[in-house]
Amino acid sequence: MLRFPRAFTFSAFRLSALLLGCPSLAQIPAPLLKAGPAGHYLTDENGTPFQLRGEAAWSLPVQLAREGVTAYLDDRQAKGFNAMLVEVINVNDGYATNAPKNAYGETPFQSADTRHLITTHWARNSTGTDGKPAWLTLNSSYTGIDELAGRILADYAVAPILPSALLESYYEGSLPGQPQLTTREVRGEAWKAYLSGACGNFYAHHSIWPFGSNWQAALGSPGALSIAKLNGFFAGLAWWNLIPDLGNTLVTGDKGSGRNSLSAARADVGSFAVIYVPTGGTFTVDLSRLTGKAVKATWFDPYSGATHAASASPLAKSARVFNPVGENGKNADPAAANDWVLLLESDVTAGILPDRRHDRTGRKGIEFAFAGKRSNLRGQFVTSSRKDGKN
Repeated sequence: MLRFPRAFTFSAFRLSALLLGCPSLAQIPAPLLKAGPAGHYLTDENGTPFQLRGEAAWSLPVQLAREGVTAYLDDRQAKGFNAMLVEVINVNDGYATNAPKNAYGETPFQSADTRHLITTHWARNSTGTDGKPAWLTLNSSYTGIDELAGRILADYAVAPILPSALLESYYEGSLPGQPQLTTREVRGEAWKAYLSGACGNFYAHHSIWPFGSNWQAALGSPGALSIAKLNGFFAGLAWWNLIPDLGNTLVTGDKGSGRNSLSAARADVGSFAVIYVPTGGTFTVDLSRLTGKAVKATWFDPYSGATHAASASPLAKSARVFNPVGENGKNADPAAANDWVLLLESDVTAGILPDRRHDRTGRKGIEFAFAGKRSNLRGQFVTSSRKDGKN
């Protein structure tokens, strides 16, 4: 059953719930999430790190019958998603057929529960650190694509520390009045969020979140497939050890600006680092920031998921100029452009990427109740969401 604080049921807000994806049915209890030891990432009740890899599915509770919910969740689970952002109480705003009732004509319900993290969906280009109310236990950002990295990096540096998730930026697909992103820009939002210190990211598609007549055709969109590659990358990485390169000590020199800027993070003990390069071109990395005697360098193609060893790898620990290996996916998808991910591993920890033992995120399951009728979801924490238009 979904539970949320009564204090957030204001008429000026849409009440939204953050739901964690489920590989199982009601027999497996949902994890209670909390801030991890460092404060910047989430863990379950057993202390296992949990990275939010989500999608905005706003109108799912009121638009889909259980069969549609199952089809949606099965597809998203296969692509590595583990979270959903939905409107529990949906108003009649043109994005739901019979709101606030669900597909079965049932009205929503509510009760209080203080066990879960609490956040809110802020206005465009704002985050919880702009005001930081006392009840906030999970920070969140709502940004434009050019401001994204800067906002999340700023939140990362604020004390006291709160984990922070990117709830919304711009969406894949088209909607009148909204910018239409390229496939590279869609996945770039997620890469930049995670490497800037976000504990989670929420992808979205304009043909999916309203769950109109063509939502299923968009499940295999280029952006969704790119996010699946990203989810797979982080599922094999001890991502919770990553610290954003705030002082430009890893990637030296100018990282660029806006959507085309480089994003980089290094493990706190120097065992590995990840750099997202959105538009190709050369850049310099100080490899002495990693431990060990040498560094293994691997290019990861965020379009195809393929990997390529960097030239002359393993490398000596000194300043090194890198240049991506080519234009990924150019022939198959011109919008895929020339972005790359560079994985750097010290010689004492090489092999992190193929190792799936580090991450248990994709195995957590939850339930969701349609006014008492159960499906394979359960609400984990909630947000009162002021919405001034979908992206």
